[in-house]
Order: sequence, then structure tokens, then C-alpha cells
Amino acid sequence: MCRIVTSYIVCVAAVLSMATKVSVANDWLNATLDGRWDTAANWSQGVVPTMTPDVNGNVNITPSGTGSNACVLDGTMSQAVCQWLHINGELKVVAGGRMGEPIWGPGETFLGENGDAVITIDGNNSHLRSEAWHLGATGTTTTIDTNYPGTCTVNVTNGGMMTMVWWGNWIGPKSTINLINGTLRELGDWGLLIAKGGKIIMSGKNALIQFQETQVYDANEQFKLLTALVAAGKIVSNSPRCTLVVADRNHDLAGWATVRVTGCPCTTFAAGDFNLDCYVDFRDFAGFAGSWLSCIDPTDANCL
Repeated sequence: MCRIVTSYIVCVAAVLSMATKVSVANDWLNATLDGRWDTAANWSQGVVPTMTPDVNGNVNITPSGTGSNACVLDGTMSQAVCQWLHINGELKVVAGGRMGEPIWGPGETFLGENGDAVITIDGNNSHLRSEAWHLGATGTTTTIDTNYPGTCTVNVTNGGMMTMVWWGNWIGPKSTINLINGTLRELGDWGLLIAKGGKIIMSGKNALIQFQETQVYDANEQFKLLTALVAAGKIVSNSPRCTLVVADRNHDLAGWATVRVTGCPCTTFAAGDFNLDCYVDFRDFAGFAGSWLSCIDPTDANCL
């Protein structure tokens, strides 16, 4: 599984770390109702999640942690750290909030194991980096083994960044990553598996996927992977008016295979252009109608 010598240490560390993972979790409670990750009283262990001891870093945002009880990480807080991140509720990384960069962790992030999961990464310098991502699925380097029951959504918007690293990344059949002028980055050349039904949906001129090309046996391995995912309809544009262009490392940023949105003619978007394709039409109305009254929590300011 470890294909080059420089990856050997990372693989050994991953195996040892996973072997020591414990079942006891530091559950998100939002006991103070301030919604802040950095408030110790909001966690069942009474401490803000840390890397050690592992019991404090095995984080669980439960199904009750949604809406006004969502966990929020923003730029007023120090970088968040944890060993393992389980999302069965809602995590908001916004306004310059950071997790996993530059400090290592979480080691693995699991969405939808016991309920629906939503992560929002919004705004410039907002960044969530995990060494592995399980969006509604477990897996190996070549297969998706088990699908979780929850529906999983990651929204990367307005300059936010989601980073995948070393240990493998899986998107299950009920999982979606929405890149709306946001960036999805993969480091370490370990790729991505997307089950039938899973999708990455790109919209806005600044939506970007960057996969690092480091494989010594095939310098364009990630370019081929991204090309195949686009061809299979697993990475798509949010509108038929805007197409996707895949570029290898020699035609874009050095060292990256990329996917970008192209073909949208405007430089700014009208207020009703929800799918960011430069037209306000029935496609926008359909998206608006599909989410009409989807929020029913009167205490959630986002519903107003």
C-alpha cells in the first residue's frame, strides 16, 4: 500500500495511530449555547479537544448538534485540533476558522455513521484538512466497503478549502461535496473513490480541484483519475451552460492536476443566479423551490 520509501513512515504512523484509537468520545454538547468549539464546557469531557490523551481528541458531533446547536469554528479561535472527527450533526468552519493546518490532524474524519452530516467551510482562509475522509463510507485503497446510513454534505464556499491527505478518501452513494467558489485539494497522491450516487458538484468561476501529482511511476496518475471521475459524471458542473476542464501538471499549476469550471460568460452573478451559470432561469427556481422551508428551526438565525 505504501508505494514509495518516503511514504513508509507515514503509513507506519497511520497504522500505529489507528491501532490506539479508543471508543470513548468527547461529545459536542453546546451546553453554554454559544456554539463555540473553543468553549470547554461545550464538550462532554470538559476540555476543548486535543491530540492527547486520545479520549479528548476522539470528537463526536452528534445528531442533536445541528441548526442553532451546530459546532462553529471561526477565525477568532486558535486552530482546532483533534485526533478523530466524527460528524453526525453539523460543523461550521467559517470566517477564517482552521483545523488540521498547519498542525497535524484530524487523522480521519467520518461523516454519516449515525445520522445526517453537514460540514460548511466558508470564506477566505477557512480550511479543514484531514488525513483521510469517509463521507458516508468506509473503504480500502481500491474499494468502498460499507456505506453509512446518513446523508452527507460538505459545502466549500467563497474561498474556503477542504484538503485530503494520506490515508485514502471515500465518498459514499448519499454524499455530496459542493464546491461553490471553493477549493478541494488532495495531497500525497492517494486519490479518491466515489461510489455510484456520490458527487462533487462545482459552480462559480473560482471553483477548483487540485490533486498533487507525485507518483514516480506515472506523473499524470491523478490527471487520469480526475478525467475518469468527470467522464463518469461523479465530478460535475452545476449547470449545463458551464463545462469542466481537466488539466495535467504541465498545463496548469506545476505539480497539480486540476479541474476548473469554464464557459460561464459573466464576471458577476445576479442575486437570483443560485447555480452561478450567469443566467436566472427555471434551473435557479427549481433549486430554490427544492429547498423551500427546508429549515424549520425558529431558533436558528439562518432560517430568518
